[in-house]
Amino acid sequence: MVRLDEVKAVVIAQQWVNLRSLLTDPNAAASFERFLKTIPAGKQKFIVLSIPTGEGFGPRDLLTGSRLGDLRYSPAEYRDGRKARDGLVELNRLIRRIAARQGAIVIDPFETLCSGISCRVADADGNPAYLDESHLNASFVRRYATYIDQTITGPAGE
Repeated sequence: MVRLDEVKAVVIAQQWVNLRSLLTDPNAAASFERFLKTIPAGKQKFIVLSIPTGEGFGPRDLLTGSRLGDLRYSPAEYRDGRKARDGLVELNRLIRRIAARQGAIVIDPFETLCSGISCRVADADGNPAYLDESHLNASFVRRYATYIDQTITGPAGE
């Protein structure tokens, strides 16, 4: 499908934390780079880094009290994202180096979903941003995940 003329861009997005082997296994990193090389010239390549995830990001983390009594939904629009970001530093650095060698544009969702150390876990109305600790809610994505827009419209400044 990537070879079709009407395909203008290829977007590679996933939770990269699941591929930590890129850091420890040189064959894994080389395999990923070889894959990027197979994308035909003239196609834009985008690599979307991991979204903020982990403890504190799921909708259950917005509940307080006990299910046996005073369980309450206490929406907090933002959570501290340092732990989520810090756990990805080395992996993101490697992915960025590979992307640069292969002419891929790296998109970092943290730049959109977080402000400084604070990352969104709910929208302005208190609706959870996440389905669980690792997956964004579709309605939240439509409204806030604007980092993906450039894969359709082209990178900013073009």
